[in-house]
Amino acid sequence: NQVNNVLGFPYIFRGALDTRATCINQEMKIAASHAIANLAKERIPESVRYAYGREDFTFGRKYILPKPFDPRVLGAVAPAVAKAATDTGVARKPIDNLQKYRDSLAQRINPARGALNLIYEEARKANARIAFPEGDNIHVLQATDTMVKENVCTPVLLGNASSIRAQIAELRLNLKDVEIIDPLTASDAQDKALQYFSMRSRKGITIEEARHRFRSRSYYAAMMLKEGQVDGVVAGITRSYPNAVRPILECVGTVPNKRAMAMYMIAFKDDVKFFADTAMHINPSAEELATIAIQTADRVTKDFAITPHIAMLSFSNFGSVEHHDSLKAKKAVEIVKICRPDLNIDGEMQADVALDENRRKDHFPFSTLTENANVLIFSNLEAANISYKLLEQLARCEAIGPILLGINGAANVCQLYASANNIVHLAAITAASTVKKNP
Repeated sequence: NQVNNVLGFPYIFRGALDTRATCINQEMKIAASHAIANLAKERIPESVRYAYGREDFTFGRKYILPKPFDPRVLGAVAPAVAKAATDTGVARKPIDNLQKYRDSLAQRINPARGALNLIYEEARKANARIAFPEGDNIHVLQATDTMVKENVCTPVLLGNASSIRAQIAELRLNLKDVEIIDPLTASDAQDKALQYFSMRSRKGITIEEARHRFRSRSYYAAMMLKEGQVDGVVAGITRSYPNAVRPILECVGTVPNKRAMAMYMIAFKDDVKFFADTAMHINPSAEELATIAIQTADRVTKDFAITPHIAMLSFSNFGSVEHHDSLKAKKAVEIVKICRPDLNIDGEMQADVALDENRRKDHFPFSTLTENANVLIFSNLEAANISYKLLEQLARCEAIGPILLGINGAANVCQLYASANNIVHLAAITAASTVKKNP
């Protein structure tokens, strides 16, 4: 009875109602049963483990049904029921695009997926080959399983093949066809090291150091991207950000007249904000802040189809405190308005003013910010880092990133110990950016 109440009825009715089914027939119930049974054989997500005291569950005598807190049940059962209703002719509103329906369900329980729907559609079009240097990491393997199932990209895992295959078998993942490359035994590792040496020989790198670095999967992946062997790279799951981003910067470099920087997308239930710079510039100048604002606005427009409204944040409101940092923010706004008069930007201003239209109208009616800010530019890395991490822990939102900007190729570096969910998001963003690069 509890199986019916918790795992069956809610999602059977979801699929039936979404298709406006005239009845719930035997085929729909059987489809739900198969979906539940198949889900129990898959690796459980980390969120379920944490809900049960970090206990690990694998299919067997003690675990034959998905747990009630498993968020995947909706995405498994409802589409199966909807498809059965459509196939048997009882759906008055048939589901023609099952993937689009799955995306809409994911959006209901995960606000980030709503903001990322356009990105996921572009990623599926690209069918990009994305390299993962930490191919033997459990979160990367779980993310790879999701990416393959959802056709987000074609993952290329770097690491020891036998070790990775053993982990895949232990985790019961369906990844028998995934490509695995071991840089330590790859025939082109020495060639990549020599090419890297030719690029960096006048920057203090010796031939011995170049060879040593190409025992690292991160450098090998970055050079694969440089040579076009893969379309993108997602790294950093087990390494500090500076160490993870360095191979990308050294091998791939930045776009001319652009700065390497990073932004975070903060997805709430009914809103989305973008924070920058969250990873690269510790104490940017006014000119650098202006560039950060422009690059962030352009990326938000092109990739997310969102009109940017930019606030240059400070502890001061429009000259209320004359301090180096507030004057820097004010100057950055002036630079952006000269260079890009098409952008809606204002500041310096405090965060509450940037996000409260009534407060701006009541106290600062001269402000040129036409909407509440959705792009927030911080005057230093300390403020940006503290802000997004506090929100991530205290608010009902999902922080996605850091998303690299200004790089001469499709590459992103996850935060240390990123979840499988965040890795999938960054892989989709990376894959989608290859479409922007190669229309």
